[in-house]
Amino acid sequence: MSDRSFRAIRFAGRVHFTMILLAVGIGLMVVGTVVESRDGADAAWSAVYGTLAFDLFLALIGVNLVVAVVNRLPLRRSQWPFALTHASIVLLLLGALVSRTAGREGVVAIRENEAAREMDLETAELRIEWRGNRETVQLGRAPDLGPVRLATADAPELRIVDVAHDKELRVGLGEGKDGDGPGIGILLRSPSWNRREWLLAERPYFRRKDVGPVEVEYLVAQDEEILRDWLPARSCTTAQLMMSFGAGGENLQVDLPGDVGIEKRIGAMSVLAERYLPHARVIGQELTDDSESPVNPAAIVTVRSGDRAETHTVFSQMPQFNLVKGRDGDGLVRGITLVANGVKDKTLVRVIARPDGRHWVQLQAPSERGEGWPLVVDRPVVLGSLGIDIVLESALARAQPTVELVPAGERGSGSQWIKVASRDGESVSEGWIQYGAQHSLRSEDGQVTLTYAPRRFELPFTIRLRSFAVDYHQGSPRASQYRSHVSLTGDDGGVIEAEIAMNRPLDHQGYRIFQSSFVPAGSDGVATTVLTVSSDPGASIVYAAMVLLVLGVAWYVRGHVPARSMRVPSRTGAGMADDSGAGAARRIGTLASGMVLAFALPSLAAQEPAAVDLPVEATRAWPIQGGGRVKPLEVMAQEWIVAVTGKRVIDGCDPLGFLWGFHFTPDELRKRPWLVVDSRILKLALGLPAETRRFSFDELLGNPSFQALVEGARAAPGAGVELTQVARDALVVYEGLEVVAGIMDGSSLRILPTARADGTWASLAELRDDGSETARRMLASLQGMSDAFRSKSPADFATQVAEFERLVLQSSGGALPERSALRTELLYHDLDAFGRAWAAYLLGVVFLFLFHRRRSRWTAVVGRGLIAVGCLLHSTGIILRWTISGRAPVSDMYESLVFMSWGIVALGLGMGIRHGGRVFASCAAAAGSIVLMIAEMLPLDSAINPLLPVLAHTAWLSVHVMTVMLSYSAFALAMALGHVALGIQLLRPGSSGSLAYVSGLIHRTIQIGLLFLTAGIVFGAMWANESWGRYWGWDPKETWSLVTFFVYLLVVHARFAGWLGHFGMAMAAIVGFLSVVMTYYGVNFLLAAGLHSYGFSDGGVVGAGIYVAVECGVLCWAIAQRRPIALPPGAAGLHPTG
Repeated sequence: MSDRSFRAIRFAGRVHFTMILLAVGIGLMVVGTVVESRDGADAAWSAVYGTLAFDLFLALIGVNLVVAVVNRLPLRRSQWPFALTHASIVLLLLGALVSRTAGREGVVAIRENEAAREMDLETAELRIEWRGNRETVQLGRAPDLGPVRLATADAPELRIVDVAHDKELRVGLGEGKDGDGPGIGILLRSPSWNRREWLLAERPYFRRKDVGPVEVEYLVAQDEEILRDWLPARSCTTAQLMMSFGAGGENLQVDLPGDVGIEKRIGAMSVLAERYLPHARVIGQELTDDSESPVNPAAIVTVRSGDRAETHTVFSQMPQFNLVKGRDGDGLVRGITLVANGVKDKTLVRVIARPDGRHWVQLQAPSERGEGWPLVVDRPVVLGSLGIDIVLESALARAQPTVELVPAGERGSGSQWIKVASRDGESVSEGWIQYGAQHSLRSEDGQVTLTYAPRRFELPFTIRLRSFAVDYHQGSPRASQYRSHVSLTGDDGGVIEAEIAMNRPLDHQGYRIFQSSFVPAGSDGVATTVLTVSSDPGASIVYAAMVLLVLGVAWYVRGHVPARSMRVPSRTGAGMADDSGAGAARRIGTLASGMVLAFALPSLAAQEPAAVDLPVEATRAWPIQGGGRVKPLEVMAQEWIVAVTGKRVIDGCDPLGFLWGFHFTPDELRKRPWLVVDSRILKLALGLPAETRRFSFDELLGNPSFQALVEGARAAPGAGVELTQVARDALVVYEGLEVVAGIMDGSSLRILPTARADGTWASLAELRDDGSETARRMLASLQGMSDAFRSKSPADFATQVAEFERLVLQSSGGALPERSALRTELLYHDLDAFGRAWAAYLLGVVFLFLFHRRRSRWTAVVGRGLIAVGCLLHSTGIILRWTISGRAPVSDMYESLVFMSWGIVALGLGMGIRHGGRVFASCAAAAGSIVLMIAEMLPLDSAINPLLPVLAHTAWLSVHVMTVMLSYSAFALAMALGHVALGIQLLRPGSSGSLAYVSGLIHRTIQIGLLFLTAGIVFGAMWANESWGRYWGWDPKETWSLVTFFVYLLVVHARFAGWLGHFGMAMAAIVGFLSVVMTYYGVNFLLAAGLHSYGFSDGGVVGAGIYVAVECGVLCWAIAQRRPIALPPGAAGLHPTG
């Protein structure tokens, strides 16, 4: 072997080559996740993960790991962890190779009472049929461009010329040929939605289309007389106004329009239907009877009793917008409903090409009979009172449909396509073929039929779906589990009955069967289950390698402590406590202290409860069913008041006062400006003051423009149109109105246990329809509570609360939850452990800073004590939340942030005790408080919610997520220490000992983070194998976890290679944490692709962008201001290998 070859082999195992591979791997994986976010998983596989270049990259990693160990033979004892970690990764790569080459994974979709024996693999094949011949060509998961090689001699010449991912077919309008009729392209838009369509006058299938809340038709008029015949007369409807009065439930029916103007009496009251508006529509800010068709009929009725009078405006299709004027107290009417007959859902819009070549648009309305509005290209026309504009975008005298591939409307919902060309002599025929579909190409010698479909694999057994069931959380539409009851029949005729559920796979004959998803039952009542079937001989090898890897990293971290550089510097000379030249640092610290107090003190003050006039707290422990579980009434009330007002206490009204106030005195509270409207464009559309943030229930519900927006928005999704931003904002506000409406009528107050099969509790609204004696007594007790609430009588209110509790307990039949569980949840909310913890952390940082300046022992003791108290509160809150939910509190962003902040403080305190010094405690408390403050102050859902099926019924959620979050905690702590090191470098350049000390702490913290991240990735792979049937699938979430792992490995190896000094280590800790931010936040909020869809969301982009921009600014400033300092011997810190 030549000298050059030997040096090349030796270089393949050197740390420099390792860093090159790590950097290349980071780049490849970043590109892969971006491609998947844009074009889907198949595109990412085709562009990155399934390429020869990526296979070569993985092979080079294996070579690097093997040669690195060989280069160090014979190994010293200190190098054994190094050898174990490298060998385990090589074993892992070998196991993955076995999985890829010998494993099989596919999907089986089975309808109830049907069977299947074949599964669809991930790889695809192309089936070709021509002149009675058939042949199949394997294409793999990522089809390659080029010729399709067939074995038959006279086979057609086929070539794959293009591949498209995550696309859908869009049929549009194009220029036609002689003989084609006219066509138009139009845009329909309203304040709520937009929709583009095209129409062909002479093709019946494309002549008339359903477009949202209207139908649109394109016709050609040969003469003017035809126009009048095409406009039918305006339709009318009849309706019945159903009214109920008083506690006795007396009812009255008013027939409309026949009874309009006729006074009717019931007891001492009179009822007069003043107007009936079958064509009710909002124009501007007024309710009119000018709709083109009866979409939402309305009636106006006045009820009088003595000197009291109420006027009700009642809507048929949108009763949420019913209005009442003149109500006093309980009101004269208990219930009112308008039932309209013959309501027409769609209005017909006709676009007509007139004989003179001009276009006109007409509606089904008398006012437009025989005439219409001229329609000119690119000039909007308002369609009467429909609230819709129509724009003629194109008009072709000869038109035909055109087909093109476009990006899928919803990311990930499209298909993979291949474009195949067939050559026959000089003629070429080509076409796009969708994955799972068939296409025919014509030539002079006949037709070639191509089917692009998944490859089929026959299983050694038959799976029959006996039944499929979806379990739900009690009283909730949220699914808790998907279950398939199947029978498996082998070749020997043996039958096995089994159940497959989420996170509960079935092992059978060397295969593992997973519950993947399902298709709900259609009109035939038959559901379809989707099962994943996997056979992976490499999984056991990979599992063994993963365990060895975790052990190796743990051994390495335990045995390599940078003792010299982590010694606490003395208080003299260049120590951390040196005050020389620290004036700038003191000023910065003083400013930071002021900011801390500014944040902390308002938080502590906010804990004071609001004063109440009545003992509403007596109802705080009442159990109520909501959100898929049973919780205390006060907790439910707090969730509601935050959802509606954005505050826990508003105008001195606490959650229970808010709830009972809206239920017992709705006329008073519905006029208070409590509902939050943040959307400026929505306020402008409703004619509301843009600078005002809060409005009353009546102000919003009585706004006719708001009614029109909500009507259009609620009708749009089923019609396939695109909602406007103002419509989406209106729906958000409407959700708050629905919460209030459910409280007012009692339909949301499910506090009465029942024996129903679905576990749903009865609401207070249902008591009125229950004729039992118990229900009558409960209604009487509620009426007593209402009277006491209105008269502000504490004693009477307490008496009626006790009576109602007794009646509920008597009728519950033992279905009420344990009081201890309700008390635990109330304790959790009363304690507000997380809000108090972050304030204690920040105050602790202030006292430690004062100790640093004044060297006062008592301030150090107080500072550390505050941090310890904060950690105790923090831990107590997590334990209480865990007890209440019955699971680890790490299932959503709020919970994971809370746990991450706890991990920062716990690691900081623990490592501070282990390695000495105050810097760990200070940095941990500062970073932990900021993360916890973000969790508490951002509009995150802090409610305790049931788990999704994919997260439930498994311990891996706790193990995986908690381990990964601890790694993020360690990296956040290293980032905080990095800022301290930069401050020392820039503000006190002579403090070489302090800089070396903090640099060593950063290095040690990153080691701890790498250990937790390694374990977290391993546990996540095991969980994925239990849930999805694969331990690794290059999903963006898991890929970015690996990117973060590579980033910090690169930091450790660069430190060993001497490429990172103390300043570089500080910079690397800050830059490395940006990869954590991307993994934790960016994948869910920016990429939003992959199997972790249960974590996807949007929002917070501005905040994350500000953080990244600030950090980049800090780094640039640090580089610009850097002044080199002399490093003492031994300050280089820890080497990753012996």
